[in-house]
Amino acid sequence: SFTVTVTDAEAPVISGCSSNITTCPGTVIFTGTPVATDNCSATVSQISGPSSGDSLAAGIYNVSYVAMDPSGNTDTCGFVITVNPNPVVSLNLASSFICVDDASLTLSGGSPAGGVWSGNGVSGSVFDPSAAGAGFQAITYLYTDTNGCEAAATDTIEVNVCAGITENGIQQFSMFPNP
Repeated sequence: SFTVTVTDAEAPVISGCSSNITTCPGTVIFTGTPVATDNCSATVSQISGPSSGDSLAAGIYNVSYVAMDPSGNTDTCGFVITVNPNPVVSLNLASSFICVDDASLTLSGGSPAGGVWSGNGVSGSVFDPSAAGAGFQAITYLYTDTNGCEAAATDTIEVNVCAGITENGIQQFSMFPNP
């Protein structure tokens, strides 16, 4: 008689890892768990990085998986998630008070340049106080960067029903005669 010892020296083969991902902050979804093939059975588990469905801030994340068979043979795969930061957006409207009968106002004060304006009474980059109506009107400036990441800022314009003589939103004072 003799003893035959079979040694499993063949590592499993893992496949199905996601490709590298580049995105903006928020929930990141990637393909499910990779699968492994082996001459015996093999299990696959994630050994590092965030899980699919996690909410991620700006940064670089390495996701790794390992396939292991009962003999301890392994194979790994992984990918990188690059989360670009959202842009920094600011809004400081040049005018914060206007009469409902004043002429339309071209909006400015959004940074960085190239954003999109929205709000009650806004069309393109023009604010029409008569279309907006009296009250505090929220104006939003939304900017999308080259990575597709976006951020917004909001400011308000007070639209008043100015009584009496038609008033202009921008007043000038002059006195005559000027000595």
